Amino acid sequence: MTTRLLPWPNRILLHLRAHSGPLAVVGLVALAFLGLDFGFGRGSGGSTQLVIALGVPMALSSGGFGIRGGAATLWVQKPLEPLRYYLATVTQNVAVSVGMVIVLLVTLSALASRLGWEMPPNPLWVLCALSLRSLLVASMTCGASPWLPRIGWLVTLAMFAFTFFIIVSVSSNPALLDRPWVEWILAILPPWGSTNVIWNPDGFEASEGVRALGRILLYCGVWVALGAVGFRRLLINGTLLREHS
Repeated sequence: MTTRLLPWPNRILLHLRAHSGPLAVVGLVALAFLGLDFGFGRGSGGSTQLVIALGVPMALSSGGFGIRGGAATLWVQKPLEPLRYYLATVTQNVAVSVGMVIVLLVTLSALASRLGWEMPPNPLWVLCALSLRSLLVASMTCGASPWLPRIGWLVTLAMFAFTFFIIVSVSSNPALLDRPWVEWILAILPPWGSTNVIWNPDGFEASEGVRALGRILLYCGVWVALGAVGFRRLLINGTLLREHS
């Protein structure tokens, strides 16, 4: 008899319940940043959007991306192909992350609009760009967690922090782009600039937007493939079986 994974709604609810604590922290921090935006009179909501787009996927990946707890699903519900389990978990994590980002942003935007927050001129495109940023974070945490189950999200956070550092450094000193090592580093770091291209649909040509989207999807695909290799390594050396037993 072939067993199956739980239905999608059940798995999503269990996933959200298991990470309700970290998600609550992200929500509170987002509200705090929203208050700071109003307090300083900026009214842009940029810091709030950043907290949500980065924080939600990391919160949902805290605790090891289901690698440890998910071992029970993998070994008890046999026969179940390991690659299928991994890809299903990645899809679930990405879908829930992007969905939660959209829900939180729409909720906070509705709250902010009642308090006088001026909405961006292209809210749907902004939401699309933020969803792509969430997709980036979710894919990276999914790829890092099989290698570093407990701190994969910290690796993702460190990479984004270094990305912002490089962006600020290049903005203040454009001559850095002429150095070969900067080009190599930018190729490894998340393509944050590509999400900025999609942010404003009036500021780029269609071909430029397609190239930016292609870079984002390719980068996400590389991280998912890296995670698949790491998951296979866990299977070969018996780590998952030992943790489950």
